[in-house]
Amino acid sequence: MIIGAEKSGTTSLVRYVGSHPQVCTHDKREMNYFVNDEEFEEGYPAAYARYFSPCTDTGIRIIAKSVAVSGNLTAVQRLHTHNPDIHLVMVLRNSIDRAYSAYWHAKRRGWEDAADFETAIARELSAECDESKDGDDGTTYLRKGIYADQIAALQMIFSPRQVHVFTFDELKENPLSICRALFSVIGVDESFEPDVSLRFNKAAQARSPQLAKVLSYRGKIKKIIRRLLPRRVSDRLKQRLVSWNEKPLQTPAMKAATRRRLEAYFNPHNRRLEELTGRPFDW
Repeated sequence: MIIGAEKSGTTSLVRYVGSHPQVCTHDKREMNYFVNDEEFEEGYPAAYARYFSPCTDTGIRIIAKSVAVSGNLTAVQRLHTHNPDIHLVMVLRNSIDRAYSAYWHAKRRGWEDAADFETAIARELSAECDESKDGDDGTTYLRKGIYADQIAALQMIFSPRQVHVFTFDELKENPLSICRALFSVIGVDESFEPDVSLRFNKAAQARSPQLAKVLSYRGKIKKIIRRLLPRRVSDRLKQRLVSWNEKPLQTPAMKAATRRRLEAYFNPHNRRLEELTGRPFDW
């Protein structure tokens, strides 16, 4: 399972690995079973039918993506209970760039109403995030970039050999190398070469911020739709509406003063990350 980090190329990676003929994955952007209490209470057989119903071939390897898992200790524990031998993949991106990308992603999905990035991170630092929004703390841009905390939690529960850490730059520069490494881990033909020229989940903005908010918030309307329509149908409808409501975005540059401030903020956390992983990060 690819469990993080958000906005670090994980959608592309799961598509690359999932294109292997001996591998099967889900069509949905995320497998939310371990992080969504409602889905978890329905049980794993229901989740398997929802996400992996086409995966029927004997000996097929299952790969899933749920980037909210890495920052959710309850989800990590659920995952370990479900399969203590699972291999976990983390793709880590410069925490500042990841936070900025996540801000624009939250704007696109209707989770964020702050007019600019600086206001959004100030709100987060003052603990004013609105946790009623669907998206598992979609507006906690800084906390999700403190990778040392996430890796430390994983190392307490899983064996280090099960946690595979790559960087966003490595994925961009040599995606085939990462794919081959993962093919080796899960025991499938390493000579297969996926089409790594494709890019997924590119930066976008909402055509209608109002529609984005409607699609993102929990509420009575969503519960009514769930009662009227099978989950698969409502999920497919929502995904089509989300896709229709998106248009390309050219992200503006981050303010230099903001970047300097965040460099100071993340520096001690990144040095601890180096100690935990035994590898350098030039962030």
